[in-house]
Amino acid sequence: MTQPATLRVETRALVAYGTERYEDAVTCGAIRRFLGHVGAVPAGAWVPCPTSPPNLRQTALDYRIDEAIAGRNEMEKIADILLQIAADFEGTDIVNATSFDVVNQDLAPYMPTVDGYDSQVRTRPGGAGIVTTPHNQHDPYERPALVIPPENTRLAAVGHEVLPSTRLATDRCPLPTNLGHCHLELRSAA
Repeated sequence: MTQPATLRVETRALVAYGTERYEDAVTCGAIRRFLGHVGAVPAGAWVPCPTSPPNLRQTALDYRIDEAIAGRNEMEKIADILLQIAADFEGTDIVNATSFDVVNQDLAPYMPTVDGYDSQVRTRPGGAGIVTTPHNQHDPYERPALVIPPENTRLAAVGHEVLPSTRLATDRCPLPTNLGHCHLELRSAA
């Protein structure tokens, strides 16, 4: 197996860019998991607006999750192609380390739950793209176990919020929308 430092300059550029796209793909997978976790706000936390569909919030969340899945698929295809070209061009197996250096503390706990998360990326000549370590394959909308570090208090609080009990106030505030006016019912803690 060949380390990138021993490759030609052109191949090193392909490997570096392909590895970055692979990291982007895995990060998009983590974003999908993050959205599924953080976006699971209880329906009782929302006040219905009579002029908007009742499932608008869930529909918007589903669209964002679908976008993360599409982003992952596209980045993975680009990484496969670039790394396969590099391996075929050099005629040798290529192994490159991954860094996931753009991941912040809120996204980091979701990285191990993503298919393909590994410390290196490998490809071989004549192969079919990236060869990853076998990983537990998750269904697109499955929510695997998540371990949030105790020092990340903001993320640990997600899903453990206590919704205040509410009472309906008599005031109604008109909000302009593209469908006319929506009256927001003001609620206050009881």
